[in-house]
Amino acid sequence: MLAVVAVALMASGATMAAASTARAAGSTGTVYVVHAVVEETVDIFVDGENVCPDAAPKTVVGPLKLEAGSHELQVKQDGKTLLTTKFTVKAGGSTDVVVHPNADTSGTLAATVFPNNVKPIGRGKARIVVTHVALAPPADIRIDGKAAFRNVASGESLWLDVPAKTYKVDIVPTTGGPAILEPVSLSLPAGKLTRVFAIGDPAKGTMDAVVQKLDLSVVGAAAPTSVQTGTGGQAAGLFADQGLLSPTGSAVVALVGMVLLAASRVGRGRAAEAGMGSRHAR
Repeated sequence: MLAVVAVALMASGATMAAASTARAAGSTGTVYVVHAVVEETVDIFVDGENVCPDAAPKTVVGPLKLEAGSHELQVKQDGKTLLTTKFTVKAGGSTDVVVHPNADTSGTLAATVFPNNVKPIGRGKARIVVTHVALAPPADIRIDGKAAFRNVASGESLWLDVPAKTYKVDIVPTTGGPAILEPVSLSLPAGKLTRVFAIGDPAKGTMDAVVQKLDLSVVGAAAPTSVQTGTGGQAAGLFADQGLLSPTGSAVVALVGMVLLAASRVGRGRAAEAGMGSRHAR
């Protein structure tokens, strides 16, 4: 009898532990803090903890598992606070908090929140999330010599599912003039979420990109025959039968970031609540 009771208690304890773990997992979210300020080394604090001392440009801090709710981000340099702001974490979500210069070139910093789409993906497909926080002018993106997306602006982010094949892409200013980037060939790996953050200032020759990949769960038994192309229809004829892009260098990756900004699911990032050092208020 005692043995039966002991087994029952052990089983009950295991069930409670599993339930507790599930509740804990459901009450947290995953956060990545992206250092998108070129030529600046900073300390990054979350809720008062220095989560990355001496963070070099292009550093991605995370994954950080944070409780759902409001959190504080601070960016400091040599003890001086450059940015204090708040951001919100959603339970079960994946979020990028990108620290970047204000688009008004005032020299102050901003933090903008972009959610990641980590839903399962079909076999043979790749997903790319592009976040554009560069101090770049509006540009037209050309694929195989044809204008696919026009007047792409800074501050936009998107996700796009595509077959993993190759394109030749270049970027030209919307207002005309020499190409910002000459044609290059690129490709994306299947079954991955590739996050590309276009950063820097082409006027100063500092255009660059931050790139990080996350694994996605794969569903479906066969390769897809069509691609989501957004509501504008700009990319329908170009992406329906082809695949896309994989960064091969910082300039090329920056190109990818510019290329996809208006492709599908385009939206503005949500500015973190403004605090000291930031004019990028919600």
